[in-house]
Amino acid sequence: AAAKEQNSIVLSSLGSSLIMIDQSGRITEAIGTESLMGLKPSALLGRTLSDAAPAVAGGGRLEMLGKVLLEGRSCVEDGVALNRPGGGSVILNLRFVPYRSGGRITGAVLLAVDVTEEQTLRSDLKQRNEELEMMSRIGRDLNSTLELDEICDLLLRSLRLFYPEENISILLPEDDSDSGVPEKLVVKAGCGYSADEPGLEHPVLLSGPMYDSVREEPRSRNLSMLGIIGGAFMGARVLNIPDVSQEPRYIEDFNTTRSEIAVPMLIQDKATGVIDIQSRRRNRFDTDSVRRVSSLANNAATAVENARLHARAWEAAQRDRLTNLRNLRFYEERIREELERATRYNYECSLLMIDVDDFKNYNDHFGHPMGNTLLRTLARTISGALREKIDTLVRYGGEEFVSILPLTGGRVAAEIAERIRQMVLDNNPEIPHAADQPLGCVSVSIGVATFPSDVSDRERLLDIADKRMYMGKRAGKNRVMAPAFGNCPTIP
Repeated sequence: AAAKEQNSIVLSSLGSSLIMIDQSGRITEAIGTESLMGLKPSALLGRTLSDAAPAVAGGGRLEMLGKVLLEGRSCVEDGVALNRPGGGSVILNLRFVPYRSGGRITGAVLLAVDVTEEQTLRSDLKQRNEELEMMSRIGRDLNSTLELDEICDLLLRSLRLFYPEENISILLPEDDSDSGVPEKLVVKAGCGYSADEPGLEHPVLLSGPMYDSVREEPRSRNLSMLGIIGGAFMGARVLNIPDVSQEPRYIEDFNTTRSEIAVPMLIQDKATGVIDIQSRRRNRFDTDSVRRVSSLANNAATAVENARLHARAWEAAQRDRLTNLRNLRFYEERIREELERATRYNYECSLLMIDVDDFKNYNDHFGHPMGNTLLRTLARTISGALREKIDTLVRYGGEEFVSILPLTGGRVAAEIAERIRQMVLDNNPEIPHAADQPLGCVSVSIGVATFPSDVSDRERLLDIADKRMYMGKRAGKNRVMAPAFGNCPTIP
């Protein structure tokens, strides 16, 4: 009895148990089964394995026992999940070993070893490695594009894999103020708690006049103030709120939100955006969530910064340095897009060729610096005469400007051109030496061409507008030449 108790203690300390079974299939000895399997040894004796411990005998293990007893070969099965009668579960490695007496197989020993902790650690490690591999793949994908919208959409889809039932928003600064602090964050990508629910839509104010004016009543403008999101951005730190009802900084965006985590995207300790996730469950976000979302945020921060640098470089390459207007490179891309769209959807697109009258005379008499000042002034004046966010003004070269007028017929285009001509004259008092020009003023001549009603060959649109502009020069300058005004022929 003392030896049996000692064996039980040893096996228990090793997380193991032992069951001996004779040739008839009945249990003759059981040690350590109570602590490991929840089965009292005394209740097992004299019974078959299937009767005394059906959970252990299931899954084809009776057949394994039969082979051991008949053939004398050991059998092993690892990772067997067992629910104990008293509650709880355990993962076991099972080994059936024959034992012999007088050269004959007289029974089998079932050795069960508890590997629950090992299996849990192994499973956690596997899950962590899979997650790290996924994070690495997501990081590569995020940094494989320079399109900001693509980056935000990919980041949203990636977050959705981990948080399928949460409300997710990706917010970036709308623009930078002179102080380097943006006035507000805007949602670039987001989703609601489910596919048919909207996510966060309104911006988050951070600074500026609007922030000051609505600071006392932020909800009256349907705008979050700093709150959790703004606090994470301005403080460049993770804010994990397990229960928003206990958080004084929380501003309600969704009445079902119970917990929230806001993680800044950081570049050299400066926030470039925020990932915000809200949950219907309290205490939803643990340390693993902080680690996971922070890792995604770091990858996204690099991708977002690269996309912004690329956008700035692209923007600079598309602008004229003197006037800050779009340049010829931009024009060639935009006019192709607009004419293709006009052809596809059967609408009109007009073009204005604008030339400054007697500009060489102005340069020769007053110098190139004054000529540059004149071009900058005229660029502002002409831009002010065009329709905001519809028309595009380009410095074509020298003293020539081109304006693309989408969705615009010949009559409207001619009226816009006349408005430009008149506004240039009206602005003459602000132009130095304007009265010293040959015409007694600074003026422009403008040629108008419209596709397809006026010019059917879109490849000739600019050429026709240019020729009409020179017709205006020859006719005395300071005028608009357009078929709608009846002063130039329609080109078939």
